[in-house]
Amino acid sequence: MEPLAQFADSYILVQAEEELLLVDQHALHERIRYERLRHSASSWKSQTRISPLLLELDVRQSERLRAHVDRLSEIGFDFELINKEWHCCAAPSLVPKEGLSNFIDDLLQDLGEDTGPLETIERRQDYIAFMQSCRGAVKANQKLNLAEMRRLLEDMRRIPNPWACVHGRPTALRIPIEQHEHDFGRLV
Repeated sequence: MEPLAQFADSYILVQAEEELLLVDQHALHERIRYERLRHSASSWKSQTRISPLLLELDVRQSERLRAHVDRLSEIGFDFELINKEWHCCAAPSLVPKEGLSNFIDDLLQDLGEDTGPLETIERRQDYIAFMQSCRGAVKANQKLNLAEMRRLLEDMRRIPNPWACVHGRPTALRIPIEQHEHDFGRLV
């Protein structure tokens, strides 16, 4: 696959054998990040914080955390109640330190849903990788140079399901050369 150009600072035009691909750069990068985060053992190693992070939780959030503290420890979180205030003492390495507080707020919100997505360790890991994959992905309306486009396409070849992002949207549209020839009246 060879990148030809970027279109609307959001899509990569790619020549792939007998097809033209229109690749959504954000959707593809999101899928690549998800696959890496989800299947890398190092992503799930718990990292102890130098100093515990004080969590500013309301009563409802505090009770949710109390109810799920053991479940969250199974995937690398360590929370302690110190002087009636919750602190995060460790988190999985894939969760960025600068956004940890917001990430925990999102996690607690989702744990409060009746059909929360965190029923098993596997589903919890899927969910956390899902949340993190979008946050760090290349964005739409972001200029990429040819080297960056090539890197995304090379990574695309190495993941198990490159044709859909983590939300289920397609990462690329495939247009066979026969379609182009038909559209331009070259086929008889």
